[in-house]
Amino acid sequence: MSSGDVHYPAVILDWAGTTIDHGCLAPVAALRRVLRDYGIEISSDEARLGMGLPKKKHLRVILTTFGAGSATDEIYPKLESALLDELEPPAAVIEGTIDFVAGLRCRHLPIGSTIGYTSKMMQIVAPAAARQGYVPYAIVTPDEAGAGRPSAAMIHTHRQRLGLSAHAAVIKIGDTPADIAEGRAAGAWTIGVHPHG
Repeated sequence: MSSGDVHYPAVILDWAGTTIDHGCLAPVAALRRVLRDYGIEISSDEARLGMGLPKKKHLRVILTTFGAGSATDEIYPKLESALLDELEPPAAVIEGTIDFVAGLRCRHLPIGSTIGYTSKMMQIVAPAAARQGYVPYAIVTPDEAGAGRPSAAMIHTHRQRLGLSAHAAVIKIGDTPADIAEGRAAGAWTIGVHPHG
C-alpha cells in the first residue's frame, strides 16, 4: 500500500504549547515559583527541560540537573498546587487551532488529545478551552492511561476508546521531544511543531 493510500482514522493533539498556552507559560511559572522556595533559581529555558512529560517526571528531570532528584516526592505536591493556581485564569487557545480542528472535522477525523497534566488539572483546562471553541473528541491524561510520555499508553487508550486496531495509522502532533517519543512509541505518524513559532 502506498503512503497516499493510508487512511488516518484519528488525530491526537498535544495541549500545552500546541493547542493552548503558547510557550507553556503556566508550568514554567509554577516550576520557577516552587523551586525558588527551595533555593533553586531556574530560567524559563531550564523550566522547559522535560516539558511534555507527566509533571512529576518533568520535575524530576529538572531537579536531577541540579543534583536534587531525591527531593522530587517532597516537592511535587507543592508543584501540583502551584500549577493548579497558574491554570487560573485559563490560558488562551493558540491562534489557528480552531480553524485547524475545523478542517479535521470536515474530513470526519476524530480529534483526541494527550498531555502531561493530570485529570484534575484538565478539569480546569478543558472547560476553559471549550469556552474558547476548542473541544477535542477525547482527552487522555497519564493518570487515566496508567503511564505518560514517552510511553505510548495514552495513544493506545485513545485507540481503545475509538474502537481502532492497535496498529491503526493515527497522527500525533506536539511541540516537545516527549510528544515525538510518544508518537513514535505508538507507531503513529508523528508531527513536531515549533514551540516558539
